[in-house]
Amino acid sequence: MNNKKALSFKKQRGVALVVSLIILFLTSIIGMQSMQTASMQEKMAANSLDRLKALQSAESGVRAGIKRLNSAAYSLDTFVNNVNATGAYDIRREGAFNQAGSNKTIIDWFANRSATGWPWDDASKRSETNYHIDASNSMALASKPQFAIGMQEAILRAGSEGYQCLPFSIIGAGQGSSANTRALIEVKVIPKSGCHRSLVK
Repeated sequence: MNNKKALSFKKQRGVALVVSLIILFLTSIIGMQSMQTASMQEKMAANSLDRLKALQSAESGVRAGIKRLNSAAYSLDTFVNNVNATGAYDIRREGAFNQAGSNKTIIDWFANRSATGWPWDDASKRSETNYHIDASNSMALASKPQFAIGMQEAILRAGSEGYQCLPFSIIGAGQGSSANTRALIEVKVIPKSGCHRSLVK
């Protein structure tokens, strides 16, 4: 009788060991899955932050372009008569301005409006802002915010006899911490001194 109890007890211990091993195996799988999920969420959060930084950098470029347009040094006559002096694109329908060694026509403007076509490394085709977070900072940007200004066709101002306004398009471009994270924003603005009774053609 005692031998039977001893055999039964040993069998029970064997079953308990198997069950324990199965539970340990399942727990390990769940733990590994949780770690993979946490790692994936961390990467997603980092990518989201980088996209946001690129977008804010592009917005900074747009603001810098607007600031330049509103600068006293940039008169409308200068823009209309001498695009070369302003570094702007001539994106009027008849725009045919060519800068030596670097075209800045309406064709170039539309070619450069995409993130893949934007001339990131061609300083003659865009301007950089002075703002850039130092590389030693963990929030460092891959490059300074950039912008380009394009002069459009003059339009008549509603309700003002004979007044014309000169609208401009501004492309702001930004990168996040990685050069692979890019953002472009394009806005149309009329500068503070953008409306006159007559514009030089």
